[in-house]
Amino acid sequence: MDLTKFYQYKENVLVEDSIDINTSVCRYMSLSKLLHILDNRFYVSLKCGFSDKRESAELYNPFIKYLYIDGMDMSKDILMLNEKNIKERKEISSDIYASCWSLEKNENFLMWKSYAPEETGVLIESSIKSIIESLEIDDYELYVGRIKYRSEDTTSNLLSYLFSKEKFYKNEKELRIYFNSKHKQENSNAIILKCNPELLIKNITFSPCLDKRSRTLIENLLICKYGFLNKRVKPSKIIEN
Repeated sequence: MDLTKFYQYKENVLVEDSIDINTSVCRYMSLSKLLHILDNRFYVSLKCGFSDKRESAELYNPFIKYLYIDGMDMSKDILMLNEKNIKERKEISSDIYASCWSLEKNENFLMWKSYAPEETGVLIESSIKSIIESLEIDDYELYVGRIKYRSEDTTSNLLSYLFSKEKFYKNEKELRIYFNSKHKQENSNAIILKCNPELLIKNITFSPCLDKRSRTLIENLLICKYGFLNKRVKPSKIIEN
């Protein structure tokens, strides 16, 4: 991969040139995922396991033999090139883990519905630096970059593929962190990294769909067990309940 547009933040961490390591990010998730983080466990999923089939190149494979240029069958060379690109995408998607965050600073109701639809969903705020520093990543190489949104997928560049999505997702304003293991992972759909939740979590916001009584109860339970969360937990600014 061409990594000339990335700078070295740490020995095993490369960050896209345009990104300030102190940039704030947020992530919508279920309460159970938050509890895992509070229990010092940070889950990162395999890229090919994402619901968007473009992430694993599955969408393109069935149609490759039927593509045409100006009404003529594609040449064998072009078919071989496309098949090579698909093979490369599938291989890297099955071998690299991804953590997805949003650069959008304001709450987004559609993001709540898409990524934390349960009444007990939460939004955690952090920063790129805090995420990296909170995780035990000695056995991994990290690549941090913004997702670029395109009208259609025409790139044959592997790095562009890793950091691009179709324009339908542009409101997510996604920042992607890839974890490439230095050791072969056998049949693992996710990795679990030890983390420091006190360093990782800046603030927690409860779903706007959660009623006030339940929110207060969960908040008190969390603060009682994890004292550092005091003054870091807040209600949603979106009024639904």
